[in-house]
Amino acid sequence: MVDILAYGSLVFTGSEVLREGYVYIRNGRIVDYGEQPTPEEYTYAALVLGGEGRVIMPGLTAIVASITYPFRYKRLGVDDRLKLYRSMSREESIALSLPAIHEAHLHGITTVAVEALDYSVPKALEESIGGSYALALPLCSTDSPEARPPGIAGLVKIRSSECKNGDIVEGSDGFGYLDGDRVLAFLARPTISLANIEGAYRASNALRKAMGLGESRIEKGSNAELAIFDATRPPSFLLDRAGDEVVEALYSTGARAETVVVGDHVLVDGGEHLYIVEKHFKEARRAALRIVEKWPIGGFTA
Repeated sequence: MVDILAYGSLVFTGSEVLREGYVYIRNGRIVDYGEQPTPEEYTYAALVLGGEGRVIMPGLTAIVASITYPFRYKRLGVDDRLKLYRSMSREESIALSLPAIHEAHLHGITTVAVEALDYSVPKALEESIGGSYALALPLCSTDSPEARPPGIAGLVKIRSSECKNGDIVEGSDGFGYLDGDRVLAFLARPTISLANIEGAYRASNALRKAMGLGESRIEKGSNAELAIFDATRPPSFLLDRAGDEVVEALYSTGARAETVVVGDHVLVDGGEHLYIVEKHFKEARRAALRIVEKWPIGGFTA
């Protein structure tokens, strides 16, 4: 287990903004946070992250139709995605998910709700590349569990045109809605970018509530889910010096997270993913081409 100290010019906890703050993590949980000076005993942490001009934020939670990511420009609806999922193996589902998870992590999304029919996919992703994963279950599926399957962060159901009993409704804009309000769900979308999405943090917490999870916050005792952004350069240049009321808007600047921490794992460091690398993109491409050969996606051919 690794002790982690993160510090920055600004820390947004979810409820307050701290200037020149720090967050101390031990065994994957937030032990303490506050404004400088950092207590001396924390300065001996094995990993020290962040620095001047960095903004530390709670990680976001989002649904991503990650398996269809290579075909996202086709805007596949729920029913077409169901057909696709039923046509592929578990190994193909995992391989095709990795590019989308890579992009999600780089935007500060720390809990990814992966749309899949195989309940073991989220757990396999956690074990292989680290992070936190929930299951987004598109309806109608062959079976619909009432309880959350073991080993995953949460469960949410997405409605199709065939089945109306899901939690999340896919809007014509490709985003997800719950009781008429937006949640952070990238479904039939051509991109996972958070750029120009207002209220991303609130939409993320609305989704977490639907999945039975507490809000993503920086608070003592909570699981560590942090995104650290670099406000020394565009597109988030000098946002560490902006007013407290605009801090939450940093999520929607389109900035790539410099560092992403989930539990006691650093998933992104220096703006690069540490676990999803070139070999995974090659595997995803091979899997996508096999799927295209078996079942052309909306007229797409290799």
